[in-house]
Amino acid sequence: MSFRDQLLDGRRVALAGAEGGAIIKQLARLGAWVESIGEAAVAGEDPAMVWAGERSPLHALVFDTSAGFGSGGEDGCAPRSSSPGSQPEPSPRAR
Repeated sequence: MSFRDQLLDGRRVALAGAEGGAIIKQLARLGAWVESIGEAAVAGEDPAMVWAGERSPLHALVFDTSAGFGSGGEDGCAPRSSSPGSQPEPSPRAR
């Protein structure tokens, strides 16, 4: 699927999650102003409100969760955890 260039012209998009280089590139191609939300801004409600207030109006939030799913496939279906053994067992239906 492709969208026409400048479809998001003048729209302000906040990006959270992974680096999102490819996402930023595509949103910019569509005409959007894009800025990644830094770690400091997501550390709590107050810093997030300040970050958003300095950039308002924001029209959209894109949350890139791709890094948590590895390379996909069956192994990529569950988000990765930083501590071994902390992921829940898959349901019997998923096996």
